[in-house]
Amino acid sequence: LARRGAALLHAHVYRRMPPRLTRRHAEALAAARGPLYVLLSSAEALARLRAALPAPAWSRLAGGVAVVSSARLAAAARRAGFADVACARSALAADLLAAATAAHAR
Repeated sequence: LARRGAALLHAHVYRRMPPRLTRRHAEALAAARGPLYVLLSSAEALARLRAALPAPAWSRLAGGVAVVSSARLAAAARRAGFADVACARSALAADLLAAATAAHAR
């Protein structure tokens, strides 16, 4: 396009960042009443969340339900320690929430 004379504008509208979790987050997770749900749309998000949480907090979270956006991510969640995994139709928020609602109803 630029060679044809078009003016190009780069807009960075999305950037993956690791979560900024503190001790306060881990304490809240430890004190949370079940059931626990985590909605995941990427293996990268799963890996970053696992790396950011202390082992006891991760164990607590992995004792809950991982609501994932694909079969591939379901396998990754199981490898990461989740025994209960619900697969959504897509990574759209509405689909993830619908899968969480269905998982809660069972």
